[in-house]
Amino acid sequence: LVNLLSLSLTNGETFLPDTASYDDISYKLVEFGPSLLSFRDAYALQQGETAAAMNILVHVSKHYSDLIASQKGKTKNLSPREVQKIIKDGYETLSIEAKEGLDHWDMYREAEHKAQLKRIARTACADARALMG
Repeated sequence: LVNLLSLSLTNGETFLPDTASYDDISYKLVEFGPSLLSFRDAYALQQGETAAAMNILVHVSKHYSDLIASQKGKTKNLSPREVQKIIKDGYETLSIEAKEGLDHWDMYREAEHKAQLKRIARTACADARALMG
């Protein structure tokens, strides 16, 4: 997932349907900025094969969060439309470099992640059962 999001940010113009899709990814990264850092730390994604991709996501989130914070000081609250405008304007100052390791992608093989996928599915089912009573 981290690699896919990073690929979308670095080369999204080649396969995303429109610029609104690119804007949405950036908006979600800003929205989940603190959770993104917790996710990185919980799964030790600042090291290893996904480190470069994770660093891109954190960099983009921080870039836009800083821009929004600077604009927020001028008014009490920003509307979603104003945030989208800040994101669009922020493309000019955003610098994403293709980091080492992001120039090639390994084919996804479900078998390699079978145990983890089963654990995720079981946890989701257990959570659903607990919520339903």
